[in-house]
Order: sequence, then C-alpha cells, then structure tokens
Amino acid sequence: MENLQSMTVRALRERARDLGITGRGTMNKAALVEAILRAEAEVVPVQPLAAPSVEAERAEAPDVETAPVVELAPIEVIAESVVEVAAPVEAEAEPPIAPAVVAPPAPAAPSA
Repeated sequence: MENLQSMTVRALRERARDLGITGRGTMNKAALVEAILRAEAEVVPVQPLAAPSVEAERAEAPDVETAPVVELAPIEVIAESVVEVAAPVEAEAEPPIAPAVVAPPAPAAPSA
C-alpha cells in the first residue's frame, strides 16, 4: 500500500472516489487520509477464528487407557527438599571493629 501522506490531494481524492467516500471535494489532505484509512479498514473483512469442535478436541486428546501414568512424590518428600534448598547459610563472623581513639583536650594556657 502506498504511503498516503506522500500522495497528492488530487490522487487522494481519486482514491476516496474509488472507495465511495462522500464529501471528498471539500476535504483537506489530512481529512482525506483519515477518511481513506477508515474506509479501507471497513473494507477489509475480518473473519473470526473458529473455536475447535468438541470432536476435534477429543480426537487430539490422548486416550485415558493408553496415556502414561505419572508418579508423583508425596508432599513430605517435596517439603523436605524445599527446606534443604532454602536453609539459610550461616554468615562468617566479622572481625570486631576497634573503638576510635580520641586524643585528650590540650591543657588551657595560664591566664596572666
């Protein structure tokens, strides 16, 4: 599809005529572009997706008698493995921080 913005007003009016847009003779370029886009959107048929029939779903579903049996672990086993994975890691002890050393105040000068 050609870029409508690059078309001349005359070409846009011809396209609008082909689409059956009324009032095209009084429209400016922006209005023509908008009207053409709307008209073309209405012309394109949209077909809804068909839902699969029940028969088709049954044909694709595995037969219960031939489907493999999946053994599940008891919840206790699952819970234990989760606890093992989530167990906190003990942090290494950090060395103690030495207290800051503060110098004593200087003695006051004798007054005269």
